[in-house]
Amino acid sequence: MKSRILFVGDLDDLPGSLDRMHCQWDMAFIQNGTDALETLSKGPFDVVVADMQISGITSSDFFNQISEQYPQIIRVMLLGTDGQASLIQAAAPVHQWLPKPCDPDLLEAKVARAFSLRRILMNETLMSCVSKMKSLPSPPALYFDIMKALGSGIEKVMTRVGELISEDIGMTAKVLQVVNSAHFGLRMKASNPIQAAKMLGPTTIKALVLASEVFSQFEQIQIAGTSFEKLLHHSQVVGLNFNL
Repeated sequence: MKSRILFVGDLDDLPGSLDRMHCQWDMAFIQNGTDALETLSKGPFDVVVADMQISGITSSDFFNQISEQYPQIIRVMLLGTDGQASLIQAAAPVHQWLPKPCDPDLLEAKVARAFSLRRILMNETLMSCVSKMKSLPSPPALYFDIMKALGSGIEKVMTRVGELISEDIGMTAKVLQVVNSAHFGLRMKASNPIQAAKMLGPTTIKALVLASEVFSQFEQIQIAGTSFEKLLHHSQVVGLNFNL
């Protein structure tokens, strides 16, 4: 069975360059974001690839709606050279960022890799749960520590920021996801948060931290006798002792 892929927005010459993929992909091309959402409501798609600038709806709202209504869909955003603001805004609901104009071979490779990873999550409940997650929660104390370090003017400030980020698995995952995305086109991949912090710089780090909703996953959850702050601290201590 062919994979169904929906392309949204002004994608230049991409449709013609993907002619060879018709044997593997069932492709649809739509300019307007609102029309694309209507198309998604009429039939299942496996992947949505959208330009950062689409008509009818903002790209962040577009991907947020897909994340909520169709969590199983793989979500890819194409970014131009001036798309850093859109990258930060859409960091949560987008699985992969690719540069625009997009190299068809790169797109093909990324989609194939996404399908391979998705096959690991064959359990529908697990796949839906993972796809809906926007970020792992970060503790308030870490948020304020990072902001304090950025404003301190100390020597090697980004090293200190990276050290703070490394203490939290949620922020570490998000920072590494952003810096290693194809949008940045780095020859070297960042393997730790200190490298990532230095590559992204203070402006992007600050925006990324502010964009992350602190403990958003637990806002509506109340469990008697449970402190998520203490649970996170315990996890960090266990992880540190494990490495030692």
